[in-house]
Amino acid sequence: LLVDMKCHNESIKAYDRTLELIAESNTKELAGIWLVKGTALNRIDRRKEAKEAFQMSLELHAKAILEDPGDLSLQRMKGLTLYNLGRYEESLEVYDQVLEASPRIEPYVIDVSALEGKGDALRALNRNQEALEAYNEAIALAPSSSAAWHGKGEAERALGQAGNAGMSLLMADKLGYEK
Repeated sequence: LLVDMKCHNESIKAYDRTLELIAESNTKELAGIWLVKGTALNRIDRRKEAKEAFQMSLELHAKAILEDPGDLSLQRMKGLTLYNLGRYEESLEVYDQVLEASPRIEPYVIDVSALEGKGDALRALNRNQEALEAYNEAIALAPSSSAAWHGKGEAERALGQAGNAGMSLLMADKLGYEK
């Protein structure tokens, strides 16, 4: 809530306090808190600290995945962490593994977020046509995904499809997309 209210310094303190309260054995929870803390640090341009938080999150995700290798949400979050560290190829590999292992059961939450992440990683690698395909697949599974529509618009813009990009970005806005 503090991040949403743009009280970033207070949110960092809250994340730190939360990290103190979580048992050291709860690696999944700790990994997630380090990830959101890194995101909050990025928003206030504390990049070095954000990178350290993402690195801690990555280490904890690796440990948590060893404890529960079948948890696709852990792997998806590992992909997001790698993306935030600028390790786009590795992120892409993780998202592909998640999609391969997914049972593709409605409401497709894991699939959609993995496809969005895959699209983001592909876009970061300037592989915009492939990114567009990933976003289109996410939209086919979840037409109300504002993140997928936004990513699609950005990929279309990079491909020089200005009209399509405008429509996709408008749809993202109508669906409530927030960066």
